[in-house]
Amino acid sequence: EYMGQYQVSTIDTSALEIKDMKQNATSVITVQRGDVSKFSITTRHVIVISSSCQCFIYPLELHAKSAVAIDLNRLPTLIVPSTSSFGLVYQSNSTISIYSFEGRKLSNFQCTSIQSRLLTNQATSLSSKTFAIIDIESNKSIQLFESKTGNKLRGWLSHITHEVSLSSISLCQNQIDNNQIIVYLDDKKDLFAAQIPLSYGSVSKAREHSFAIQKIGYQIDSFHLSHDSADIAAISTTSYHIFFDLEGMWFEKDLALLAKDTADLPSIGKNSRIVSMQSPYVLFLRDDGILLKEIVSPFHSIIRRLVRDENWEKALQLCRLSKSNSLWATCAGLALRHNNLQSLRSSLAALKLIDKVEFFDGLMSIE
Repeated sequence: EYMGQYQVSTIDTSALEIKDMKQNATSVITVQRGDVSKFSITTRHVIVISSSCQCFIYPLELHAKSAVAIDLNRLPTLIVPSTSSFGLVYQSNSTISIYSFEGRKLSNFQCTSIQSRLLTNQATSLSSKTFAIIDIESNKSIQLFESKTGNKLRGWLSHITHEVSLSSISLCQNQIDNNQIIVYLDDKKDLFAAQIPLSYGSVSKAREHSFAIQKIGYQIDSFHLSHDSADIAAISTTSYHIFFDLEGMWFEKDLALLAKDTADLPSIGKNSRIVSMQSPYVLFLRDDGILLKEIVSPFHSIIRRLVRDENWEKALQLCRLSKSNSLWATCAGLALRHNNLQSLRSSLAALKLIDKVEFFDGLMSIE
């Protein structure tokens, strides 16, 4: 498995190798009791299940010397990782247990959708607030739970329905304006994103009893949400896309779709998949086992940081220096959501969206 600059793999029945691909250095984790039954990695931890019904939580670093140990009643079927916690899925009794990285059990609940033997990580996802799972029986529905309590989200928020069978889902690790974003891919290779209100107070009357769902891509073979932002990497045949303004899909979709970089990558080949996306790299794994690494532009993250600091002048200056349309579109989306009409106008003008410039000129003249 891969996470940022790290690769973790089994080298023996009771040992894992952690490789720092950036420093070209390795170290070994040896399980003291039993063999390695399964493992998973998060942005900062390695979770190892041993055949002796124990769970070990190691820091994701070279020469990790200590681990948190958890005694288990039985071996789990699946590990579901997130940046803030992890879940253990037990298909034998349809149970899911959520743990913190300190080894504290946060919740324990039952879900009938995990009874199928076909359950995979592509059918489940976990964030700090939400646990999501594809309903295996229909394959056209996503069930949603509160990860800290195990309760289903209330009423109509408990599930998302889709017209086509779903192949994979992923929850954004960062909540935006008290909304949880989930991205999912269906069997027609169409990519969608939905906003899940985490409190009824954030549900507008216009959206009552329905999710705000946006189609954001088509002919997508594989996608991966960034571990440290709301950016999305996606493969389409022999090219890949990076979506930099997922939040903007619910404000000005046409503008948000411009905040995307696309590049040809003929060496990807068929059946390749994205295994990690953590700034500044995206890792692609080909079906022949070869790992490809592409650099993601760091400027979009810098723009977001400058806007958080209300430094719009430097944000616009960075856009002018980069001459990137996707960066201008990202800046425009941020300006729209922060009601900075002057920066919005400058960004739209750079994108040559004259009709939108004239519209916002009218708004500014009224003010």
